[in-house]
Amino acid sequence: MKKNQQQSPFEKQVALAAKQTARVHDMMQEVEYYTARRETDRAYERAFDAAHAVETLCLNIRELPAYTGNPNARHRHAEAMLATSPVQVTFTAQGWLCLIIPALLPKKGKGGTQYIHDMLYTAVSAFTLGKPPFRFTRCSLEVRHVYNKARPEREYRDHDNIELNMVADIIARYFMDDDAALLCQRHSYSCPGDGDRTEVFVVPQADHMRFYQDVVLGHGKGVVLHGKRQ
Repeated sequence: MKKNQQQSPFEKQVALAAKQTARVHDMMQEVEYYTARRETDRAYERAFDAAHAVETLCLNIRELPAYTGNPNARHRHAEAMLATSPVQVTFTAQGWLCLIIPALLPKKGKGGTQYIHDMLYTAVSAFTLGKPPFRFTRCSLEVRHVYNKARPEREYRDHDNIELNMVADIIARYFMDDDAALLCQRHSYSCPGDGDRTEVFVVPQADHMRFYQDVVLGHGKGVVLHGKRQ
């Protein structure tokens, strides 16, 4: 390309994605280096940075088709999100709404919140399409942060520093009359599991103690997913 020839928006995004790809490659080499030297703490920090960089790269690559100006780009993007992002939206046997996100929510100000927003928004939109509308008036948002049981306990994060507002906003838009504090309580729990995930339940406020007994004290064994409201 000639120096005086201006790049199109698409070409700029391609160049940015290429630069980010090279950055991820360099980070992974550092992870491999520190892992080989058994410097676990440094390897962990660089792995976390690499994960963040990959999420940023993924977001930019997802947006690439839209920069071509193709009118079908957004529709195909939504289809791809549904096919590749296994967010589960369903109901429990108790009639509670349940959303299972196959990732831990990032800390505030860090991590790829936009990626989680996109896949959650797409999944919820698809779940509600063609269904009769229903709304929770007075409810509790019950959030289980399920950590891989191999994760050191010191890595369990402060609930106050986890980005939950983005998830709550999407749920409120589709399933709540209002997410004001008096109408929507929030409760968070941490527990070990077979992998990292975030489980978000929307339950009537009157069912909060039942949820605590069935799910928290029962370690999730009291939940049966139905797929439709009972």
